[in-house]
Amino acid sequence: MAYVLKADGTAWEQKPRNEVAFTPPEIQVLVHGDIEVIKLPWHGLMFVNEEGVLLGLPWNVKASGVAEQRIVGDVLLGESDEFE
Repeated sequence: MAYVLKADGTAWEQKPRNEVAFTPPEIQVLVHGDIEVIKLPWHGLMFVNEEGVLLGLPWNVKASGVAEQRIVGDVLLGESDEFE
């Protein structure tokens, strides 16, 4: 299952449009820009806005806890097999 973790603290389950796997353009819409991938130890992936720090996006407390590093902006989080 993939989840959107927004910087404002809200979160929800997100399914890909094609019901199979998220595409890069779809991920870009969810993170509001170019994507950067953070690999997580449990075979998960977190997609963040590549320029989030430069753009001054707000700190994402939930995502930071999952990634064990400071994350800004909205993110998409899921198992690696959910993404193209």
